[in-house]
Amino acid sequence: MEKAFKKLSLNSNEKEGETKLLNFEGFKKSRLPPPPTLPQEFKDVIKSLDGTNLVFLMQKNLSRDDLSRIYNRLSIPMCRVRKGFLSSKEKEELLVHSKNKKPVLFVEPSLDVTKMFMRRLEKKTYSSYVLVSSQWDGIWRRNNLKEGDLVQLWTFRVKENLGFALVRWA
Repeated sequence: MEKAFKKLSLNSNEKEGETKLLNFEGFKKSRLPPPPTLPQEFKDVIKSLDGTNLVFLMQKNLSRDDLSRIYNRLSIPMCRVRKGFLSSKEKEELLVHSKNKKPVLFVEPSLDVTKMFMRRLEKKTYSSYVLVSSQWDGIWRRNNLKEGDLVQLWTFRVKENLGFALVRWA
């Protein structure tokens, strides 16, 4: 997967608009997209739920595992998410009791609102959060999601409860 990281410059001598990229071993130089903006229709649905604290969490391409009937889950790799989207208490609950499932609201690409569960998944080589539901197969089919589709995941809060919005980018 190609990645590049924009360098923040403290040098006032650089020309305005000039972009410098750090080239990490194994990554090709490429331009990062501008910071994402959540489409207004998603904002409206979240607002109708009394949602607050809207935060961009991550962008990814859907994998075969994300669309597997066997797993019924959407993976959220910890190495790709913004830090601090979970409260200390939520982190502790998911870490100590990795089999615990935390109920969350889920806004589908179709703007339907469903209930899913979040849990922590520990593997030998990585850790991940996953959104699980026995209805996940129906959700991705109903929204015509396919392997390789680019999606963004956003978080929000309804009172103290965590919610997610999945936005499909064409």
